[in-house]
Amino acid sequence: MEISITKSNPGNLAGRSDKLAVHRKEEMDRNALESDEDTLEAESFGATTGIINADDPDELDQWARKFQISVQDLKAAIVLHGHKIPDVKKYLSI
Repeated sequence: MEISITKSNPGNLAGRSDKLAVHRKEEMDRNALESDEDTLEAESFGATTGIINADDPDELDQWARKFQISVQDLKAAIVLHGHKIPDVKKYLSI
């Protein structure tokens, strides 16, 4: 089917472009990137040196919250890779 644009029917093109613009906006809204404000960034909690005291439950809890993992997962990371904060961060890919 051929659509002809004439002086008597200028709305064909305008109507189609409006629909296309709406479709593009809907598509962009569906595929919008999510904000990463709530993701963990290594710099967000500073420490790049030091150790995690696995014998201190409060410290374990603090670091587990900062790494956004469970205390059990933090203990496992410490057993596997040691108490050094950079080593734990590297293992957790933070």
